[in-house]
Amino acid sequence: MQPIALDWKDDKGRARTYTPDVLATLKLHGLPRRTVLYEVKYRSDLRDDWPDLRPEFKAAIRYARQQGWRFKIVTEVEIRTPYLDNATFLLPFVRRGPVEEVHMALLVDHLAELCRTTPTSLLAACRQDEWHRPALIPTLWYLVGDAPN
Repeated sequence: MQPIALDWKDDKGRARTYTPDVLATLKLHGLPRRTVLYEVKYRSDLRDDWPDLRPEFKAAIRYARQQGWRFKIVTEVEIRTPYLDNATFLLPFVRRGPVEEVHMALLVDHLAELCRTTPTSLLAACRQDEWHRPALIPTLWYLVGDAPN
């Protein structure tokens, strides 16, 4: 479901409606919340349809400013990145939640001791026996995916 519909008038005074794709409130660590209204388009569509899209985007910019928000256009260039690959990988672990609370406590305690480490080194620090390390992996990925920004 798209977040809002914006009513605006074109240069001939005709009533128009534009519906952006996403309204997101970003909570960045240590910074105030920021609300952004997003439109998602392929670059080729922006290039081909710019004369028709530009007035809609101008209306969205005006509306967002009135609300104290930002309006941003994103394309496949900004979306299809390693960050998306990582988020796609981690999402099932976050949805499932930690497998065992004991594993979570073990990983967090060892991470606090090591401060900076790799997943392999953290697992090795938690379990000396390499055959028992794999049981910790789902909880490790849960912790990575659920970590605050």
